[in-house]
Amino acid sequence: MNVPDEPTSEQCENNERMKDVNHRPAYACWYPQMGGYVGKCVVVLGNTNGKRDDCFDVYIWHDGEFPFSGEGVGCPVELHHCMPSQFVTFGKLVLLLQGPRKFKIECYYSLANGWWADIFEELTFGFDDEASFTTKYCETKELAEAEAQKWINNQETK
Repeated sequence: MNVPDEPTSEQCENNERMKDVNHRPAYACWYPQMGGYVGKCVVVLGNTNGKRDDCFDVYIWHDGEFPFSGEGVGCPVELHHCMPSQFVTFGKLVLLLQGPRKFKIECYYSLANGWWADIFEELTFGFDDEASFTTKYCETKELAEAEAQKWINNQETK
C-alpha cells in the first residue's frame, strides 16, 4: 500500500487534489479537531473493482499526543471509514444534545488598527448574564457579523 505525501497547510486549506494512491483519487484537507489539534489529512476515496464506494481511507498527520499516541504509532496514522453520512448524522446529534448556540461578539479598539470585532460560536449554557457593553449574543453568525459591523460603524462615528 502506498502512503501519500504529507500535504502542506495550503493544500489542506484548498482541498487540493493530491497524487492518486493505488489508482484511487486523493485530496488534502484538515481532519477534525481531536485532543485540541486539527491534523493535516489526505482522504483517499474508496474503489471496489473500479467503481467508487462509500468507504474511504484517511492518512492523518497529527501534532498532539492524543488520540494518536502510544508505542508503534507514527505519522501518518491510517484510518478506514465507511459511510460519510454517519459522520454528518453523528455531528448533528451532538449539536442537538449540546443545545442551542449563539454567536458572541467581542469588539476592540487600538490606535494602530481602529475598531474591529471577533466573533465566536458558543453554547448558550454558561453565558454571563452580566455581559459588558462589548459583548452581544446573536442567533446566527450572519446576524453577529451584521451587528459587529453596526457596532464598529457606530464607534467610528463617535
